[in-house]
Amino acid sequence: MRAKCLLILLGFFLFLPLQGLAGAEQGEEEETIEERMDRLQQELDQLRKEHEAEIKELEAKLERQEEKSAEEGVPYRAQPVGNWGIMNPSISAIADVQALFTDNKENDNRNRIRVKEVEFAFQGYLYPGIRADVIPALEMEYEGDEVNVEIDLEEAYVTMSPIPWVGEYVPLGLQIGRKFMNFGILNPTHSHHWPFADMPLVLESFFGDHNWNDDGIQGFVNIPNPWDLYLKTTFGYWNGKQLGHSHGHEEEGHAHEGHAHGGHGHSASEPVEWDGRVYLSRTVLGVPFGRTSDMRLGASVSWDDTRTTTLVGGDLTYTYRFPSTYHRLKWQNEFMAADLGRGDYWRYGGYSLLAFSLGKEWETGARYDRSQILDPLVSEDQWASTGFITYYLTHSFYFRGQYRYRNTLEDEDEHNGYIQMVFGLGPHAHRLEN
Repeated sequence: MRAKCLLILLGFFLFLPLQGLAGAEQGEEEETIEERMDRLQQELDQLRKEHEAEIKELEAKLERQEEKSAEEGVPYRAQPVGNWGIMNPSISAIADVQALFTDNKENDNRNRIRVKEVEFAFQGYLYPGIRADVIPALEMEYEGDEVNVEIDLEEAYVTMSPIPWVGEYVPLGLQIGRKFMNFGILNPTHSHHWPFADMPLVLESFFGDHNWNDDGIQGFVNIPNPWDLYLKTTFGYWNGKQLGHSHGHEEEGHAHEGHAHGGHGHSASEPVEWDGRVYLSRTVLGVPFGRTSDMRLGASVSWDDTRTTTLVGGDLTYTYRFPSTYHRLKWQNEFMAADLGRGDYWRYGGYSLLAFSLGKEWETGARYDRSQILDPLVSEDQWASTGFITYYLTHSFYFRGQYRYRNTLEDEDEHNGYIQMVFGLGPHAHRLEN
């Protein structure tokens, strides 16, 4: 019994030191974890302070950059494209496919489907603030049963906006090369961006079958004003290219040959003629009415060296956007007058367009045209009324149906129906004006 008690006491005394040793090791381990937690917390705090300082520094730089941009204006800069860098241009292709149904039996495109035009665009930046645009086109017309395909360089120009080294002091831009003339609203815009399939009578009478283009140089400037309105003026000097580029007929028009007036024949497709170099000026004023509507007023004037030919134009566009919807109402008007120096006479023309966006995909509208032709022996005018509806799968792929009634110079009735499909690849195909 005594031996058993001694063994129990001996075991008790041996267990106490081991328990104390284990407690000491656990305490040391707990202290090590706490130290690690403190160290990590300190590192996180330090990283947070560093990031906060970096964010404040970046915000300050951004604020300074925005202030500088507001004062001087920031030119567009070239962006990398694909894997080839900034020198690779944006390439676009746009096709305008039309079917024309008309009772004008003189029209060779009657009751046929044709690829009216295929347009290519090569666009990109040559230098910060300097952009190049080259736009050739293939144009197709039927002549009897034969197909005539022409290659036309529509535009090829360089835009400096602002002019390097000059833009820091004067907000002046410059364009050099071949360009659609900045006269009115529709002429500077490629026809595949128009909201209808045909050409208004006034443009057909004054400029011929195609947009008026020429080679030269023009400057433009946004004019500061105390009302903070959009005010832009343009002045150009051009070669005076004759607008004789024509296929001999417009797809929806009569040739009007042999119409007698005082014993003389004439053609409705005779465009403006220039004598020497051409000067052109245009000014646009934009007036906003809150966030939902705005109005743009434009005035254009052009004359040649000898002041033989003078062309003036005015335009007005009012746009109302219905809040929180895709609905939009646009009322667009253009008026032109020409004096060709052949006696004391002017010839006039214009159109009025009303277009309504029914939603994201649908747009419908109507247009009224009235125009004289540029013939001093003919004072009669012609007029037309048009209705159209367009379905946009995207802004670069759409279908359109259109009907136009035309009362010709001979007071004859002409009915034209159009089915149009336009599709494109690349940035130029997008309807940027919307």
